[in-house]
Amino acid sequence: MLFTRLGETLLHKLTFVVLGITSLWTVQRILRRIGPLPESLRQLRVWPRNIKGLSVCLDPTDISHIIIFKEIFVDKIYDLDGVPFVPDLIVDCGGHIGLFSLLARQRFPSVSAMVFEPNVANLHYLHSQVEDNKLDVNIVPAAVSNFDGEAQFHAGCSCSGGIQTNSNSPLNVDKVKVVNLCRLLSELRPKLLILKMDIEGGEEVLLPEILPLLPQKAAIFFETHDGDASWVKHSRNLQNAGFIVSQTSNRDRYCDGFALRV
Repeated sequence: MLFTRLGETLLHKLTFVVLGITSLWTVQRILRRIGPLPESLRQLRVWPRNIKGLSVCLDPTDISHIIIFKEIFVDKIYDLDGVPFVPDLIVDCGGHIGLFSLLARQRFPSVSAMVFEPNVANLHYLHSQVEDNKLDVNIVPAAVSNFDGEAQFHAGCSCSGGIQTNSNSPLNVDKVKVVNLCRLLSELRPKLLILKMDIEGGEEVLLPEILPLLPQKAAIFFETHDGDASWVKHSRNLQNAGFIVSQTSNRDRYCDGFALRV
């Protein structure tokens, strides 16, 4: 059972009970039919059982929020039970609205954590997860790649934005900061690392380059975005680097995986 609070300001702190994820989908459909909602009604607060008292803030009219919530808290694509060590660093690349960071921070409350997210629309919710739950997480409003600087960023929907590196970029792009993850890992030199990487195709360039920089003990939750060929390529690269790799979901062009080296 998920306890939620919707629109505390305009609905005078009306509290109601949502029974399971099906009811979340129902709430989302109803609110989308109402039309554009004020900001105070676009914040649904949910207390998932598997993060033990911490709360999630999401937009019930944004289908991407509902999908990612379901993936993480219902389908459990990021199963931290598979990590056999306590990390000294958690890095969340492509943080979206902060649900993985929330899950990881609850599991490892004393571990240094940082999350990268370039989409301005997501940052409001990301900050809400961290501040409302009083978590110590370093939020970096930037994309990650193999260089430092700036890049054009196409937001798409809230969970599908990526940096653009060619001249055929969409017209609706914004300039965002880019942090070189290779440099960052070289500087921080973690000994036990949890890395989550969902960067909408950016893994094609970045994942092979960070492999030599990862510590011996590392756990990687990652998503590939270019079909089976991309999955096979990256899983083989990881296996050749000593990782045990498993696929946790396959959705057409998108494959989620877990790689562990101890």
